[in-house]
Amino acid sequence: MAKPASYWRAAAAGLAAALGLGGYAQAQPRTAPPPAAWIAYGERTAQAIAAWLDEDTPPAVRLRGHLLAAPAAAEQGVALELKVWIAPDGVVSRVDFAPLGDAAADADLSAIVSGRTLAAPPPKMIQPLRLVVDIKARPAPHTTQF
Repeated sequence: MAKPASYWRAAAAGLAAALGLGGYAQAQPRTAPPPAAWIAYGERTAQAIAAWLDEDTPPAVRLRGHLLAAPAAAEQGVALELKVWIAPDGVVSRVDFAPLGDAAADADLSAIVSGRTLAAPPPKMIQPLRLVVDIKARPAPHTTQF
């Protein structure tokens, strides 16, 4: 049975795109990597947020309890994907994330991050920052028995 002409056109277009020969592929501008200052700022921001999430405040303790409740999460940790907007003075003005499956956990995450102060962002930095923050279970304290 012969393939319809539309099949062959789609196959040819797919092959051309894969080889970089399609008009659409050629029309896409190459994006330059972000400036080193933006990358460094993003790394420092992710570290600061990870530290905030590891604090012993009630919202942070509740959030970690929620995120690490599943045995696999407690063992491997959880990666939170965040979009963070930072005002010119360094105050976190907004944070977005996929719902965590619990309204209280969502509120805790927002409360932990929103309104906190970081260093001022580099000039003209594109926002939001898209960050992945790893949450790991704290190691159990060692007890010594005599």
